[in-house]
Amino acid sequence: MDQGAIATIKAYYLRKPFSKAVAETEHGEVTLHGFWKSYNILHCRNNIKSASDKVTEKCMQGIWQKFLKRFVNNHKGFDRDQYIDGINQKVVESDNVLNLDVEVEDIEELVEYVEGELMKI
Repeated sequence: MDQGAIATIKAYYLRKPFSKAVAETEHGEVTLHGFWKSYNILHCRNNIKSASDKVTEKCMQGIWQKFLKRFVNNHKGFDRDQYIDGINQKVVESDNVLNLDVEVEDIEELVEYVEGELMKI
């Protein structure tokens, strides 16, 4: 059922911690390193819940229309790429405030990443 739902949730998932990191580091409460060091599984769980709650009805109708067209009524259209691009741009803006060298393409690559190890240590 993916067709954009997972990518949308991933995009929202990335946006929240970076926004929070910006807020906390701007006020000098914590360093960026300290922020990530304190980020735990509870934060992760809450972030996943928040990200899934932000997926709009319009987005879900667009996804379901690809599978069950006869059950989706009055759908006004959903441009998955445009929707996700907007979220990704906000993530990049947050990253730029944190002086991270991140481009939209980096976020797109991360959102579209499917499986395997992100990094070997």
